[in-house]
Amino acid sequence: FHGRIHIPFDEKENTMWYDKDILHTSRADLILYATEFLMWWPDKAWLHAGAVAKNGNAYIFTGEGGTGKTSAVLNLTKEGYDYLSDDWLIVGEGVAFPLPKRIHIFDYNLKDKEIAKQILGAKRFYYKPMVKLLEWGSRLSPHRHVRFIFDRLKERTMLSVELCKINPTAKVASPSPISKVFLLDRRNVNSIEIRRDITAKELARKMAYVYMYEWDGMYREYYRYVCHFGVKNRRIESKLRHNFKILFETFRKSELYRIVVPKEMDLTKIDLPSLLNI
Repeated sequence: FHGRIHIPFDEKENTMWYDKDILHTSRADLILYATEFLMWWPDKAWLHAGAVAKNGNAYIFTGEGGTGKTSAVLNLTKEGYDYLSDDWLIVGEGVAFPLPKRIHIFDYNLKDKEIAKQILGAKRFYYKPMVKLLEWGSRLSPHRHVRFIFDRLKERTMLSVELCKINPTAKVASPSPISKVFLLDRRNVNSIEIRRDITAKELARKMAYVYMYEWDGMYREYYRYVCHFGVKNRRIESKLRHNFKILFETFRKSELYRIVVPKEMDLTKIDLPSLLNI
């Protein structure tokens, strides 16, 4: 994998080997990335979601990338809710399990001046214009290859920070029963709309597929490995079916809502507790 890590894709393998020098590079996160991909539980699954908890109840914000999961979590932890996750969450048997990692902060999260000040300090005065310049370059470039370069450069401006740096008083929650699940959906609307038009089956199918394409890099490496060495890992190849089953059982026990959000709305500025009745 990238010539630096040997991942135990074969079911008979149980050891990951990696170049020790990778720990001193900006790619050290590849070890965690590969390890998470291999994790499997008979009664749990990964869910692309942010989540918080309060009074023993978990509230999940799920959806595709860029819909506002992290923003919702940052909003609610500021209001005293305990942190469960902001990107990937482990769920099973109606329970959300905490996954405290460094939080990924994107340019749209930094529209909140308080968050930008906490994370960047004085650097925010040149960081935000730089991101805006890359955004304009991507939008105005006439050639798709040039736009691709601007988009990749913009991705590299993502920040990874500890939760305590953003909110020193935030706490990590214990495993909590799931009360409500909100599917965040960005659209061209003028105001937030709260709908009850999604079923457990529909949401489980959607999020099972989101898992597959979010881990596309790892699946590419796995199938290349299979092609070269003829191995097969049934757990990896059955992830779609397995995740759908676990997510369906999880969602059918919870209240499900679709939250349609205007494309440019900043969820860190909304009174979410009152809006969502949580």
